[in-house]
Amino acid sequence: ANTLWNRDRDEAAGRAFGEFLERYPYDERVPDALYGRARIAHAAGRYADAADAYAGLIRRFPGSTVARDARFRLGWIRYQ
Repeated sequence: ANTLWNRDRDEAAGRAFGEFLERYPYDERVPDALYGRARIAHAAGRYADAADAYAGLIRRFPGSTVARDARFRLGWIRYQ
């Protein structure tokens, strides 16, 4: 999924993140996959989806390495 995202294949990356989350719901990389899906929605202008995804990530994994950035991005969406 990250490779697709890095190659700007966001739609395919979003699907790959979703498949990963379905297959491995307890994997240590789940916060990163949730963050990737949120960033893709944000970049696509799907702000409500992105906000929901950021909020879900923060709620489920408040101490994760991506939670701080998710908080910032969620605040930015709400500010706009």
